[in-house]
Amino acid sequence: MSGGGSGRGGGGRVTRCFRFVGRHSLDLGPLRELVASRETPDAFNFSRVPIPVDDPRVAGVVATARAELEALSDEKLCPLAINVRVVAVNASPPPDVGLENDEKGSFHPGFNWHNDQRKDERWLYTALFYDVRGVIRGGETIFDDDGGGLTRVAPATGRLLAFSSGPENTHRAGPTAGFGRRLVVQTQWGRPGVVVVHPFKTAGRFVWHAFQDAWGPPTECGGSWTRIHPIKTPRNALEGLRWSRLLVLLRDPVDRLLSEYAFFHAAPGDRCYAGTLPLKLRLVPPATSLEDFLARSRADHQIRFLLGEDDCDDSCVERALSLLEGAVVAIKDDPILSVENALRQFGVVAPRSSGSAFVDPPCPHLSERDLADPVLLRLALAATTLDRRLVGAIRSKRRRHDDEL
Repeated sequence: MSGGGSGRGGGGRVTRCFRFVGRHSLDLGPLRELVASRETPDAFNFSRVPIPVDDPRVAGVVATARAELEALSDEKLCPLAINVRVVAVNASPPPDVGLENDEKGSFHPGFNWHNDQRKDERWLYTALFYDVRGVIRGGETIFDDDGGGLTRVAPATGRLLAFSSGPENTHRAGPTAGFGRRLVVQTQWGRPGVVVVHPFKTAGRFVWHAFQDAWGPPTECGGSWTRIHPIKTPRNALEGLRWSRLLVLLRDPVDRLLSEYAFFHAAPGDRCYAGTLPLKLRLVPPATSLEDFLARSRADHQIRFLLGEDDCDDSCVERALSLLEGAVVAIKDDPILSVENALRQFGVVAPRSSGSAFVDPPCPHLSERDLADPVLLRLALAATTLDRRLVGAIRSKRRRHDDEL
């Protein structure tokens, strides 16, 4: 293991430079079966198989690589790409390739000197897992060290090689000979961006413009930020986001419900006019009365959105609170858990002036005064039972936290 110091990756990203060799016991059987189906009878056969980062066949690889890399880099990381690379050999190397002199061996362009960050500047760290079957000679991962020396890491089943992905770890794969297969699971890692998660009518558009003003358009994992759309995301909004920095927007449940009704009854001249939405996204027919809307509303929209479930019971509150552990949670119009305070935690200033890209008059607004009729109030409370418990629990937790300080 070598480490210490710091280097600068692509795009001015500071990374901790290191190279680490360890050993782990992982079941790579499913990946062996996957690549075996692609081999040919050629003397030398190279294949590269991309694997989705959330594929269950690589769950153990991802968990192990993440634990090692986060300990070595001392930062939170997310997987950006996974490839399974295989060299299958069943003969001696060609006569013009000598295993004693790796400079002569180049069976595939991937064997040339390179650093992984040249392909994608978001790739800050690399972890390789080796699996060897048969009798293999060569196939080392060779590093070009400062001063002209070479460091070789031989492939061995269960071996993990982790290193920072910049030019400080320029490397190549050496030639391979023998009878068998050298399999490498290559994982690339970067820093997670911020993911804004917001149920419908919880100030999501306001926050969207705030981040866009500050950081530019949304991107994918490894970029600066992205957004989970409140209507177009029908299932678990937090699924697959365990590597991300989460900003979750909520709202007083009755207030949110009334805002949703007002939104779909805004006049055509209002900026929030729902008629600009595609027909399939217009959730409330314009002629619907408030009483009909409350009676027909799908109960507890916020908690169902977070969990991705159609029906929720009392257990959903604790499950939602568990999902929100580690997230920054904002509650619209809350004096302590305000959206503006949450944005400051990410170094983003809420847009307020006419110079901002976001200048939006408020939608026609209803309040609990519009629920003076006991029938309407009863319907609104019945439609928000679990949401009110969730928001109440978040507020109580924050008060306990403040009292302990």
